[in-house]
Amino acid sequence: MSTGIGFGIAIPHASSSKVHEVVAAFGRSSSGIPFDSLDGEPVNFIVLFVVPKDQFQTHLRTLAAIAKFLNDKTVREELSKAPSPAAILQVFENRSTRA
Repeated sequence: MSTGIGFGIAIPHASSSKVHEVVAAFGRSSSGIPFDSLDGEPVNFIVLFVVPKDQFQTHLRTLAAIAKFLNDKTVREELSKAPSPAAILQVFENRSTRA
């Protein structure tokens, strides 16, 4: 099943015995990436994360938090307009202090 959830968002995820805490990476594409998303649209934002093996609740909470964060149209607009990796990180940091 595709991890492209719509609105230009994909959240590929896995668990592994090689990590001891959640590890994540964020990517942005201005032109969009074909991803077989649920809505058939290209993906502009990808958050890949890996959770330690056998931490199912952490896996679900992480997935839900990322989906909720990126479901906010304002967040997606801010991430789209961010001119640099530092500005993208600032969007994440600013939003995390509001939660």
